[in-house]
Amino acid sequence: MSPKERRLKMFEYLKLLNDWVTVEELSENFNVSPRTIYNDLEVSASDMIGSKWVIEKKRGVGVRLNLLNKTNQVKNKIEIIDLYDRKTRILELFLVKDEKISLENIANKMYVSISSIKNDIKTIQKLLDKNTNLKLVSSQNGTKLVGNETDFRESLIWFNQYVIETQQTFGNNDINHNKLMFKRFYSETLVGVALDVLFEFVKNKNNLLSDHYLLNILNVYIVQLHRLLLNKKLENNEKIGLNVEMLKELHTLEEFTTGSRELLSRAAARLSFEFSENEVNYLAKYLILYRLEKIPVESENYQLIEDLICHLSQTLRIDLNEDMQLKKELMQHVPPMIYRLKLNIKSENPFTNQIISEFGETFHIIKLAIACFETRLNLEFNDEELGLLTIYFQSAIERKKQNQSILVICQYGLAMSKLLVNRLKNSIPLKLNVKSCSVGELDYLNLDSYDLIISTLDSLELENVLKVSTFLNENDTNKIICRLSKLSKEEYHIQTPNEKFLKYVNPKYIIVNETFENKYTLLNNVMKQLLNENYIQKEFINSLLNREKIGSTDLQNGVAIPHGSSEFVNKTLVVIIKSKNKIKWNDFFVDKIFIPLIDSKDIPFVNEIIKEIYNWIDNEDVLAHFANYLINIKERLN
Repeated sequence: MSPKERRLKMFEYLKLLNDWVTVEELSENFNVSPRTIYNDLEVSASDMIGSKWVIEKKRGVGVRLNLLNKTNQVKNKIEIIDLYDRKTRILELFLVKDEKISLENIANKMYVSISSIKNDIKTIQKLLDKNTNLKLVSSQNGTKLVGNETDFRESLIWFNQYVIETQQTFGNNDINHNKLMFKRFYSETLVGVALDVLFEFVKNKNNLLSDHYLLNILNVYIVQLHRLLLNKKLENNEKIGLNVEMLKELHTLEEFTTGSRELLSRAAARLSFEFSENEVNYLAKYLILYRLEKIPVESENYQLIEDLICHLSQTLRIDLNEDMQLKKELMQHVPPMIYRLKLNIKSENPFTNQIISEFGETFHIIKLAIACFETRLNLEFNDEELGLLTIYFQSAIERKKQNQSILVICQYGLAMSKLLVNRLKNSIPLKLNVKSCSVGELDYLNLDSYDLIISTLDSLELENVLKVSTFLNENDTNKIICRLSKLSKEEYHIQTPNEKFLKYVNPKYIIVNETFENKYTLLNNVMKQLLNENYIQKEFINSLLNREKIGSTDLQNGVAIPHGSSEFVNKTLVVIIKSKNKIKWNDFFVDKIFIPLIDSKDIPFVNEIIKEIYNWIDNEDVLAHFANYLINIKERLN
């Protein structure tokens, strides 16, 4: 079932249910992870904008589908319940007001028993343990949160986001809606100044940012101003998550802190507070993260981008070297990306999971192919940054598809070839660059430069040739459309694996129906054997484990594709495993594992390897009989 089909079925299910349901129940009903359900709900909510339907969510209750007019009738009630929820009010006292609390006093104020407050405190501590570094410490005088200033600010940023999530419906995440929440917990004057100064700053910078990034930087800015007004300042030696020394090495510090200094100076003039250089650096970190601080473009960036496009064009097997739009987009994106990675600032990409789900093949090809740039730049790409690169390259691929170059050949002469061209253009609703030629011209043409060759000849045998009948019937048209959109049934219902792929498979490393305690046991067993047989160097194991920490390699259909750096591979190999038991990988339980080891000299063939892996995992018949499928391949190779 495709993601689109699943979302449609979920919509019908929620419509029929007409009641609250938890994400866990939806996860079980649709046999996918809770994370996938959250993604589906976000996409569905976006699709419903402008319709009569809306998806509501309520913490501790679940989600439900509702008519828009009914939502409006209960909206105020939902906001009151969430914003003034007892645990939220207690968190407000601990975090926003930074107070020491007597359990007895708070029980009296809220008209509940002390035992109820104690239960609330236990729940709050779990929330704090999961999302912050702060600890609740109790004494005879009361209970108070303890931690350094950076921890308090990170916790307040989390708290604000937590409240926003509890009191909003899916798809209702705009600035105007959420500034009411900020005014509920922070002074109206502070929020007003923060909005005025920040929005004026954004307007002057001509930054076109999504509401997602604006809301995040507004959250950070309000928290920083709030703490400064409470005279809670960062210590000069306090770690703020920004590598200042690296900043100085990369460029002058002033170039990165112009924006943050301006924002703090303008707010200080209206709110009367003092701030240190560490405060400037703290805010600069988030301005870089949310694309509000201009990053200097180095001369070497131009060559890097040319090399990146050239390298990925070879790997993706599609020439993007002349795509000026892609170059322009990467010139805007790559320099800030490099700085974020070198400064250890993790970019927030809210669509990473959806990108991996929708464009998994392109994502994993880029993930494997880009390893050589990690060595060159002395950094590691995380999934968030790879997801953003995937969007740029996927867009370029789609543009290329819209201008596919097609050659039509007919042995009955040029006139018949031109007739086929006209029928083709009238039959297929795509933007195509179609040329025709006679058989005699074939020796003078570079046939490999065409995306597709449509021929009536039986003798022309090339990978990009599609044989059709002389008058291009309906069946021929359907075959052409399938080939152009890469949706042919032959690709998705493979009967035998690709021979080029099998040359990278060793039957010894096709492991079927073995039991593994966890993913680390599996990886340790396989890596040890690969190391002993000189397929990999010792450093490969560390690179693989590091990638497991910085990004997910598992898919919701029970497949994992862990991999390490190609510079530590001695010989290309694809390890294929069907475990007897399901193993909790990162986010999902898996029992089918592909471990591609790509030697640097074989990077140009990454496309073929990943494409074949995806042919397997997109084929329901193969996945349903995976063990037998592997046994047959193993016997064949032996």
